[in-house]
Amino acid sequence: MAELDSALNKWIDAVPDHLRWDPHKEANTPFFTQSCVLYASYYQLQILIHRPFIPLPRRPSVLSFPSLAICTNAARSCSHVLDVYNRRCGVATPSIQVNPSLVGYFISFLSELDRCLHSPLVSSCYSIFGEASDLALRQIL
Repeated sequence: MAELDSALNKWIDAVPDHLRWDPHKEANTPFFTQSCVLYASYYQLQILIHRPFIPLPRRPSVLSFPSLAICTNAARSCSHVLDVYNRRCGVATPSIQVNPSLVGYFISFLSELDRCLHSPLVSSCYSIFGEASDLALRQIL
């Protein structure tokens, strides 16, 4: 896990300046969209790498706290990226959507953990996923 985590961090540090995530960049440009895709994917990969090390009642882990903190931060950061894109550019296209169940799971977990079920971030995340699901269904039908 440490090797994957280190490689992922080196990769994100090497992203060129014009593709670094900045929520204040000019929207509706290829670089803004590409930055959103890169960073949403980065946060999703962080969750995928660290999720197995979050303890369950039947499977405790000595590495649980760092992995839990990393997943928590990645879920919040990913939902923030998607929220900014959604507010500035409209519903995220499929190339920007990350696995909604993965991020949704952690956002739900954060809601319970922080006892903030009415958090604007959590509400925004569910709204984005709902709109994206509706868009995908319209395209299929």
